[in-house]
Order: sequence, then structure tokens, then C-alpha cells
Amino acid sequence: MRTLRCLSPLALACLIPAALASIVSFDFDAEPDGMDYQGTAAAVTDGVLRVTPLEPGQETVAILPELPELAPATDGFTATFMLRVWGTDDDRDDQPWLGRADGLAFNFSDPDSGLISDPDNNDFAEGGFATGLSVTIDEWDTDGDGHSVVKVRTDGTLRGVFSVGEYTADEESRRVTVNYSPLGGLSVEVTRLDDDFEPVTPGPLFTLTPDELGGPALDNAYRFAFTGRTGGGWAYHDVDDLTIQSPVIPEPRHYAALAGAALLGFAAWRRARR
Repeated sequence: MRTLRCLSPLALACLIPAALASIVSFDFDAEPDGMDYQGTAAAVTDGVLRVTPLEPGQETVAILPELPELAPATDGFTATFMLRVWGTDDDRDDQPWLGRADGLAFNFSDPDSGLISDPDNNDFAEGGFATGLSVTIDEWDTDGDGHSVVKVRTDGTLRGVFSVGEYTADEESRRVTVNYSPLGGLSVEVTRLDDDFEPVTPGPLFTLTPDELGGPALDNAYRFAFTGRTGGGWAYHDVDDLTIQSPVIPEPRHYAALAGAALLGFAAWRRARR
């Protein structure tokens, strides 16, 4: 196989041959072997992973099976899944985000490290675990205009908050894409889909450089998991068609963003050597 060469700080900017990637998929038509749960509220049902039930005051954890067939996720990964937040507890049409809440997180973490508790940022189970990487979609702690936000944590520390630009608990399906690379950083995209599950418009692309992520000490023993929470507002948080591939092979839009982050890292590396 022909080898692509580049300077190590720019490794992410090099194309990774698809043949080197491993991929796993979950359609949740049936319970995957090896699923683990903390608590009883999350479940595979109706062809989806239902992270939260339509009940108030729930904290849920759904841990995916161990994935030995996946290349080390610490080398980078791309995760894509469908998300639908729906159901309602009452008719608060003037402030719907007070009705459907609170949110969920996609995690690559040690589930035994425990859920975060960060009341200053209105985050509990929807904020993820105290270790590793957590990407939250939050319907309760909005951007001030009623738009949901994406929150990124590493090792329990909040690293970034980004507005989605719309309210995600509107019963519409969305595609969530998370790209992580230790050299290129993180990119997250949340895209609303039409009835044929085609993108209406590309969602905003959120990026964090490795420095902004704080260099999380990820471990290959970590597990992929979803965590969720409902409180005074509640909703179904349904996940479907989850795909995880490693190493990261981003779509062009994410590739450009991550390559840009790698270039910034390279510039900082050069300055440090002078």
C-alpha cells in the first residue's frame, strides 16, 4: 500500500485510506449483545435506543457494547447518529424549551467515573461522565433565544458552548456528527432532516482545537455511551442508526475544519521550537 507522508503535527490533514478504517453500526432493531445500563429508564425499544422516557426526574445511562473490532478510538473516531427529541409534558407553546428537556450526551468515557454534577452550568446526567470526552445537546440551558446548545467537556471540564441556532426538541429528526482526533481536535455538526431523512440545510459546524480541548487523557478501555436527563420538563430522547468508525475519516466540511485546526497546531509548534 502506498504510504502518505506528512509532518507529524499535520497528520490529520493527510488523507487516511478508507481501507485502514474499521466501522461498527447499530440500528437498534434489537438489543445489541453486551449493552449495559445504569438504572432502568434507558432501553432499546420501538427500533431505537430510547435514552430517556417520557417521565420527569430521570437520569439515564446506556453503555454500548465493548468494540474490540474497532481500531483504537484514542487515535480518533467519527460517530454519526440520528436524534429525535419528542413528546411533551404540557402546552407551553410560548416557551417550548420549558416543556421538553433536558438533554443527552454522547460520551467516550469511563462509565464507572460517575456522572458530572455542574449546577452552575445547569448540567447533570446530560453533561456526561467525569472522564473522557462528552458532547451534550442541551434543550434546557439554551442560548437566550430558545435555541438548543452543544456543550463539550473533557474530563468533566466544560470546554465550549455553541448555539445550534434552532430548538432541537421540536419532534424533527436530526443527524449528529462528532469527529475527534488527538491532533486535529473536535468538530460537531447537528443537521435537521426532512421527512425523507435528507438534510434541510447543513447545520452549524462547531470546532475546538486540541489545546481548547485540554488534551484529554483518553484510554482505549473507555466505552461509548449515551447519558440523558429529564427534570421539570421531559421528552423522549431517541437515538438511531449509530455508526462509529476509527480512525477519523471526516466528511469534506469537517475535514477542512479539522485540517485548519491542525495547521494552527503546527504554527504553534513551530513558534515553540524557535
